[in-house]
Amino acid sequence: MNIVISGGKTAGHITPALALIDKLEGKIYYAGNSRQMEYQMVKDKVDEFLDYDVIGFKRRNPILLIKAMYKFFKAYKKAKIDLKRVKPDVVIGMGGFVCAPVLFAARSLKIKTIIHEQNVVFGLVNRILSKRVDKVIFSFEESLDYYKLDNAIVIGNPASERTKDYIQSDINYPKNYKRVLFLGGSLGAKRINDLALDIIKKSKDFNLFFVVITGNNYEIEEDYSNAKFIGFTENLTSIMQECDLIISRAGASTLCEVLNIPKLMIVIPSPNVTNNHQEKNAMALAKKNKLIMLNEEGLTSSVLLSEIIKIVYDDELKKDIIKNNKEANKGDVIWRFIKEIENMIS
Repeated sequence: MNIVISGGKTAGHITPALALIDKLEGKIYYAGNSRQMEYQMVKDKVDEFLDYDVIGFKRRNPILLIKAMYKFFKAYKKAKIDLKRVKPDVVIGMGGFVCAPVLFAARSLKIKTIIHEQNVVFGLVNRILSKRVDKVIFSFEESLDYYKLDNAIVIGNPASERTKDYIQSDINYPKNYKRVLFLGGSLGAKRINDLALDIIKKSKDFNLFFVVITGNNYEIEEDYSNAKFIGFTENLTSIMQECDLIISRAGASTLCEVLNIPKLMIVIPSPNVTNNHQEKNAMALAKKNKLIMLNEEGLTSSVLLSEIIKIVYDDELKKDIIKNNKEANKGDVIWRFIKEIENMIS
């Protein structure tokens, strides 16, 4: 098989692409922007990196909008030339503006096309492409509540498959303590880190042990016996499996990984994301009792600590949430995704 995969700018688009690339056979080409993070993440894992210099459409700025449109049409022409040369059997879009010229070029050349949506609701590019491609693959069943598409199926997020790998962490957990993981990170997580630190100070009399993934730019000035602070770890999925409750933002890849384990989860959607997609992700899943959603606005450490205590010691709630997620977890996401590709081009 000859396959072109496109996606960029954020890890949420690139990580599921990498999960597919690891398992796909044949010649794999990646269409991205060498000025964005996908270049460093992908370039050594594919046969060729196809480079397109595109930027998002800034509709409120006429000058930047004209510049974006010029770059789009330039990339579209280049994509047609590249696709004629590499002759892919299918072109797969994983999201991000770089996908648009590549998928439109593929469609104009009558090449089979697939898009994958990581969030519950479409981003701008996938919304435009959804009625123009051969197949739409959703990560969440809840997406079908929003969109009625004849070409859509639900498979899941390939990035969630890495939760199958387990290597015991080196964290020394105290016995008979409930374990709570705060997933902060380096982007937009200072609020979560601050909440975690305040809760740790308030909860020394509870049998709670906290692991906080802070990102590398957050400094802790003292040690706490009931907590472990980690700037960055490559063993995150194992720590997820070792904890009783996970508290994080509502990014699509994180949601899929946690729900795939599955674990109890409190999400605090970031208010600083495009189309407010994190809140929409969280609300759709909370309505089906798959997680607990708390809004950041007005959230205090006392309120969050109260929720933590209620959730980790409520065995019935734990059973219900994990049962709901197990029923929704179809498993073998990558294998079914590849099978869909094979069926399309056979």
